[in-house]
Amino acid sequence: DPSSPSEGYEFMVKAFELSEKYNTPVIIRPTTRVCHSVESFSPSLKLEKRITEKFKKDPKWVIFPALSYENHLKIEERNPKMGREFSKMKENLLHGSGKVGIITQGVSYEYVQEILRQKDFVDYKLLKVSTPYPFPEDLALNFLEGLERVLIIEELSSYLEDEMLKVIGRRKLNIDILGKHTRTTPIAGENSVEDR
Repeated sequence: DPSSPSEGYEFMVKAFELSEKYNTPVIIRPTTRVCHSVESFSPSLKLEKRITEKFKKDPKWVIFPALSYENHLKIEERNPKMGREFSKMKENLLHGSGKVGIITQGVSYEYVQEILRQKDFVDYKLLKVSTPYPFPEDLALNFLEGLERVLIIEELSSYLEDEMLKVIGRRKLNIDILGKHTRTTPIAGENSVEDR
């Protein structure tokens, strides 16, 4: 979930690397504001011309029931490994301290940063989740340490909120989660600084 055009560029490079490493499709999920934004930056990628092989017929590309079952098992085994790797990625940011936490993603991260600068909040922990799936649970648990309540600010679906509720439920943690489900944040439409 990139929060800016330059991050979208960086994430696209990382997406190809992850796709090759884990042999899986990777989706970049920018929201409307990121797609309609303009930003100057210097690309860091050095492109090399590669000659690609022709497509080779391989049964792994055909969804036979037995193969589908085997691949599903591989995906279920792979996802926790990816989640642990995502927990260590620099693209997911965790900073601050206090008993109140804020989780956000994409362009909403930029809005939250702007609001926090205006209001001079000092006692909060902030988690930016740039790689939501598979969910970086280890990072989320680190974030939750010492918190009493968490506000989740995200666009589109309530994915981060749902994942945090699962983590809290599995660990039987006593932490209030506020977001779309509690109608603390808008349940539809784009977020903005004015939403506060």
